[in-house]
Amino acid sequence: MAKKAVFGSKRHGYNAMQKKKQRRATAMHKAGHLLGWFWHSGVFIVVAVAGFVYGFQQGEKNIFEMNPLQGNILKNVEVSGNKMLTKEDLISLAALDSGKAMDSLFEDSIRNILMQENWISEVHVQKKFPSKIILEVKESIPLMSAYEAGRWVVYSEKGKVLPLSMKTAYRLPVLLATKKEERLLCGAFLKILLENDKSLFEKVSQISYSAEEKGIEVFFNNVPFKTLFSQDSVWNSRTFMDYRQMVDNFTVELSETNLLDMRFPGFAFVKKMEKRRKNG
Repeated sequence: MAKKAVFGSKRHGYNAMQKKKQRRATAMHKAGHLLGWFWHSGVFIVVAVAGFVYGFQQGEKNIFEMNPLQGNILKNVEVSGNKMLTKEDLISLAALDSGKAMDSLFEDSIRNILMQENWISEVHVQKKFPSKIILEVKESIPLMSAYEAGRWVVYSEKGKVLPLSMKTAYRLPVLLATKKEERLLCGAFLKILLENDKSLFEKVSQISYSAEEKGIEVFFNNVPFKTLFSQDSVWNSRTFMDYRQMVDNFTVELSETNLLDMRFPGFAFVKKMEKRRKNG
């Protein structure tokens, strides 16, 4: 009869002892594998932690340089459409200094600040993350001049005073209007005229607003009469084409008049000043 091993008070057979040895060997293998993983991966973790601690010890500046949110500060301002104002002028006006936090810059606020500059007629502001501001500028157009307080003043299409020389003022239509709304109306008319017929714009010598006639009075330097246009902002290329056709085709009739009334689209009226005064 085969002998049975005895350990303490229990008896174990041969098969039981083999299974116990196998379990012990498996446990030792797993422990060795874990120790090997820690040796390779654990060293990397230790190095990473040491690097972080070193970076922290370099001070706040180095920590900021490692911050992924660094891109949220203003680094670049892109400008287009400017001629009279330089890029530096616009950056200074809007206080767009490099290094400002992007979340502290608001498109509407930047636009409102820039619109206070007389040379700016319109501006579109766009924030382009992570670090850029785009300014699309439309500058004011010098369209008319007026003699005020002993000096010549140049006005834009929006009635803004532009810092231009007297020489420039002499080349522009003379504005006879003191009220702001009248300047705006005359400026809007001249802008449309310039966009549609530049050569005709260059013939304008004087412009004013007539409250009595409810129209815009324009004197062209190549004809002896004045022309009355509508005040209702319905001007377009057809408006000025009709005027040219009248001047070219009714030379005799117009030579005997002081006023060409073109306030009504599709119609033109020739009036003599004497009759207008007689009839009131």
